[in-house]
Amino acid sequence: MRVFLIGLLLYVLSMPPTAMAQPAGPEGDQPDLPPGIAGLPGTIYHYDIAFLWFKRLAKGDFFLSPGDEPDTWRAVLDARTLGLAAWLTRDREQKYESLMRIDENGRLHTIWHSSTIYKNRGKKRYGRTKIYHYDHADRQVRVTVKRDGVVTEGEPLPMSGEAEPVDVLTAFFNFRAGQYGPLEAGRHIVVPTFSRKGPSDIVIDILPRDQWPKKYRSLGDVLFCRVLLDQEVFNTGGGAVWVWLDHNGMPLGGVVENVLGLGDVRGSKAGEEKNAH
Repeated sequence: MRVFLIGLLLYVLSMPPTAMAQPAGPEGDQPDLPPGIAGLPGTIYHYDIAFLWFKRLAKGDFFLSPGDEPDTWRAVLDARTLGLAAWLTRDREQKYESLMRIDENGRLHTIWHSSTIYKNRGKKRYGRTKIYHYDHADRQVRVTVKRDGVVTEGEPLPMSGEAEPVDVLTAFFNFRAGQYGPLEAGRHIVVPTFSRKGPSDIVIDILPRDQWPKKYRSLGDVLFCRVLLDQEVFNTGGGAVWVWLDHNGMPLGGVVENVLGLGDVRGSKAGEEKNAH
């Protein structure tokens, strides 16, 4: 199973966007998070992933916490297969992590973003980590890969255009916080990002009801979004990604359609717990 397991988790974060007490940064001077995401730190959120006949194909965890340096935040999104799916995938685990800098306007900027795939258990366990280093000063992204303790680095990828690129986690937080404009029907949002091939885009359309697929028109009064992004993230094979939110920006559900040409992947929140992050 590929990164679509993690990707869907990103779009079914069903926590209310109201402001809550948030932990102070290492120096106690963190700029405030915008109200849309201020309630996230201090809690680990748990999710179940369903696909085909697997009611619990995988489970995932998500949390947001202050970084080690002032004005930074760290997001971690982790998913691992269960039961028969774990046996078929050799206990596959996928972990996304982003280190972000927050500015005085509450906007988050990517410092680095990593993707790690683990397989097997115990002494046979091994992993491969790809890290995207966002060098905004030199307008380039450096990609390093760590496998079996060996680190390799490819040629720097130049940033194109004037808009600042971000990774998919940072894009999610900025979108939910309203940094890309109001959350209302008819909006067309293009967020620059990077894939292994170079510059790419995350495209979010908040669709009017008459453009919704028929099977979703019973959802009621929601903001219904179509999300398009590089297949490297979801491995959808051309399938659509649909997300619906309430009018405060709270995600209520998400579906990745036609994954691997076999069926839809569905995510649901399983619980949450307070933590020391």
